[in-house]
Amino acid sequence: LKRLTIKYILLMALIFFVKSGFSALSAPVLQCIALDEAGNVTLTWSQPQDPNSEFSQYIIYYQDGEVGSFNSIEQINSYDTLTTTILGNFSGIGSFYIVVTSNGGIEVSPSSNVVSPLLISLSNSNRQIIVKFGEFNLPSTDSIFQIYRRIDLGPFVWIGQTKRPNQQFVDTLKECKANVQYYVEIEGIGGCESRSNFPVEAILDKTPPLQTNLICASVDTSS
Repeated sequence: LKRLTIKYILLMALIFFVKSGFSALSAPVLQCIALDEAGNVTLTWSQPQDPNSEFSQYIIYYQDGEVGSFNSIEQINSYDTLTTTILGNFSGIGSFYIVVTSNGGIEVSPSSNVVSPLLISLSNSNRQIIVKFGEFNLPSTDSIFQIYRRIDLGPFVWIGQTKRPNQQFVDTLKECKANVQYYVEIEGIGGCESRSNFPVEAILDKTPPLQTNLICASVDTSS
């Protein structure tokens, strides 16, 4: 009986050791999501703690649209890689999350926070353009949205800012006819930048200037 007790204790200790040695790592936290003009997306996340060097892979999942399943879209084998750019057209409605696997892929962490791109829409009345953007589910260092604009083929320039919860910006142009493009940025935790899509709006001011009437005329008789 004593031998059986000792064997049982050793077996329980071995099971506990094996289970404790193969525990899943904590989930990464997605900190920023940035689009470029082509619709490619860059994701940035925090590094999970891995004191026993058990890391295997980061796996990124994507849901196209508001419904449907999440599918694996990219795998990253380097523990020190904390940002990646995924090529494709992601400037529409969609969502991302990330997990980390460990111990050769045996263990999978809980999923990270789910993030979606910051999407802006434009509307205009003559030379006035309203830039609107919806709720953005990522924390930021200052909650301030920076607004950038490009007129025709010129460079993008900063034109102003707005702070949560006011997620609308009104821009009045001097041009009477132009193609105007915008994007919005907000700084995330850790110093990365989240960036919106790059919509374009054509403006055409059809309002004539105010009429000016001739009030007085004079003649120089010497000439």
